Amino acid sequence: MLGQSELDNLRKEFNKINKRVAQLKIAGYDATEVIEDTEENKRLVAEKEVEVREASKQLNSKLDSHEQTKEHVHLLNSTLTATQRTLCCILENYQREDGVDIPQVLQPFMGGETFLPYLSRTDRHQIEVLNS
Repeated sequence: MLGQSELDNLRKEFNKINKRVAQLKIAGYDATEVIEDTEENKRLVAEKEVEVREASKQLNSKLDSHEQTKEHVHLLNSTLTATQRTLCCILENYQREDGVDIPQVLQPFMGGETFLPYLSRTDRHQIEVLNS
């Protein structure tokens, strides 16, 4: 069982984390307000909206409303799945000690690769040297 001082420390730590999360939420909201309303930004947003609409049509994802027509739905960010969650699921199910097996359904999108090996620190360092 936790002692009173340990409980107090946990409460203090929780409050610090809670305040930091609130600050990050505020900062994220404010950042969207600060983005300049330039022609370039408007063009980029319009291009992204067209790209997302096209993805919705290609996936043939439609909303079945009470009306006679079916409308294409609007998709956000990663289009079909949340990228981080998808990667976590792949790692949980396909990782080995020396790397990650690529699921068969994803192999055509990976140029036929079937396995991604983990890089050692030496390998990473050599890649950094080559890229610099």
